[in-house]
Amino acid sequence: MEYEYEHPQPISSWATLAAPNLIRWTQKADAYSAAWKDNFSTPPTSIFAVALGLSVAQHETWCGDAWPGEHNWGATQKRRLTPEEHLVLTTAGILPSIHTVQAARAAIAQAIIDGKCTPLDHEALHADSSPIHGWYFCYFNAYDTDEQGAIRFIHVLAGERSSCKQILDRANVLHLSGQAANLAAAMYYTKYYEGFHSPKTTEGNQANIRDYANAIVPLVSAITRDLKLAYWLVK
Repeated sequence: MEYEYEHPQPISSWATLAAPNLIRWTQKADAYSAAWKDNFSTPPTSIFAVALGLSVAQHETWCGDAWPGEHNWGATQKRRLTPEEHLVLTTAGILPSIHTVQAARAAIAQAIIDGKCTPLDHEALHADSSPIHGWYFCYFNAYDTDEQGAIRFIHVLAGERSSCKQILDRANVLHLSGQAANLAAAMYYTKYYEGFHSPKTTEGNQANIRDYANAIVPLVSAITRDLKLAYWLVK
């Protein structure tokens, strides 16, 4: 399943990233629209549906730009460590955290050269965190192009989660904040992300959903504005 990973920058700075770059958003919207059609054989229903979906991808990995060269739009996970990889890191004394990812990658790369681990296949090691299990290493999908990353992102977000697809299909200019909150809730209860508060209490669940909704609401507005300024149309 997909969970919230180590964020590359504070959430408060993300909304400002959208405003000045109209070209970037038209390119991302084109990739999103093409990927939606690849998954569902029809284009997105509206510019607002595209903006709402892009807000999630932007929140997760800057629509694939946060991890250069990986094109992972939604922080979609691929697999856990193999026993051999786990043994390599345990032997090296490398504990999971955002500060030890490079050391872990180097240790596993050497183990692959030494024939102790299987070569990687369109995947990249990162550190993720859980309010229950703490930090852990896992592999995230890595792709060659933005469109490939967008296809996988939409498959995970909407293809595997009918409740999320329904919200995205019905997205419109009215009550975008409420739609963003509904999407955040649908994603949470289908385990797209975990958040940072304990899921063992009602308050913790509500706080996790509120955090996610508060993060994507300004992004929806900024992306919608920029796509309109660029005269982008659903294709």
